[in-house]
Amino acid sequence: MPGHSNTQSQCHCVCRPLPKWEFKDFLGWMDQGDGKLAYGIYIQNGRLKGDLKKALRRVIERYELPVRLTPNQNIILCDIEETWKADIISTLSGAGIK
Repeated sequence: MPGHSNTQSQCHCVCRPLPKWEFKDFLGWMDQGDGKLAYGIYIQNGRLKGDLKKALRRVIERYELPVRLTPNQNIILCDIEETWKADIISTLSGAGIK
């Protein structure tokens, strides 16, 4: 074709392999990285009801915990002090959370 070069442009970018993909569900106890803990709780179909709803409300209000919702409709309780862990476990286990 007239006016077109036969040479192809080449990419000079450096491509690195992607890291191994892993699914993080953020459930259970985890370190937040600031000395406090976070606790991820599975919520079936993203619906809270009954004793679970009451127990979560008690814990959240008692310790004034910030709450995060995950894309999978689970809940993460944040900024938990290590000294509160036993009481939180006791309260939530009474509602059936293991």
